[in-house]
Amino acid sequence: MSSLNIWDSIMNIESTQTLLIEAIAVGILMIPLGFIVFIGSAELSKRSRWYDGLNRDIKMCIGFFIYGVITHLLCEISGINKWYCKHGRACR
Repeated sequence: MSSLNIWDSIMNIESTQTLLIEAIAVGILMIPLGFIVFIGSAELSKRSRWYDGLNRDIKMCIGFFIYGVITHLLCEISGINKWYCKHGRACR
């Protein structure tokens, strides 16, 4: 896809509104899941010596990985991915 086609897609007002609504919905979904991963990480740090001894950056990477896995699985199990493919921009 050329950069001109991408720009044309961005400039399409209806398409841009749809994209922004989808981005906001994903952002809202990420808030509670982020808290769950954060709380889980804190609990794991309290209960596990090997995890507590890790570098802060490594812990953050593990948290992001778990966050992505949980998000993907929940979207797949709940049918969000199937709905999004039918109604969203991804599969067009």
